[in-house]
Amino acid sequence: MPRARTAIAWSPSWNDDVQRWTAAFLHNSVWRCDHIHGVDDLMQDAYLLFHKVSERYPRVITQAAFMKLYKASLRNMLHDHARVMMLKRECFADECDDTEADLLVGDTTNMGEFIHLLNDLPHTIVDALNMIAEHPELLRANGGVRENLNQKLRRLLNVGREFEFIRSLRTLLQES
Repeated sequence: MPRARTAIAWSPSWNDDVQRWTAAFLHNSVWRCDHIHGVDDLMQDAYLLFHKVSERYPRVITQAAFMKLYKASLRNMLHDHARVMMLKRECFADECDDTEADLLVGDTTNMGEFIHLLNDLPHTIVDALNMIAEHPELLRANGGVRENLNQKLRRLLNVGREFEFIRSLRTLLQES
């Protein structure tokens, strides 16, 4: 009876289980990426990342350890995509005025209409949106007092009780 050689170590392969897990993960995380990246594009990036991880770490010989490494790498890749989107939005909202926004009306992202809406907002709502975006930790720290969002923003912005952030924002969005 001839002796058969057995594999001593496990080697990574892009099989159906890995593809299913990756597709499900990307489907849940595609919202964090730019709209030009579809699930198929991200799946190709994940395939390349899988092979990059398998080539870069040849000493990982167990499936569990390799999958932990691959999952962490994929999460980091999506964090990078999200960071790019966040920087793009910040840069875009800060630098774009009404004339540039006119050029973007009808774009697939609707950024032109959104920038027109932002430029027409009252000063207190703009301050509130900036506080929410730039200092969310101030909204979480309340000193043990139960407050809703309107109450927190009134306290932090030192505005009177007539300021209703949520109602004002809803009416502005419904008008547009």
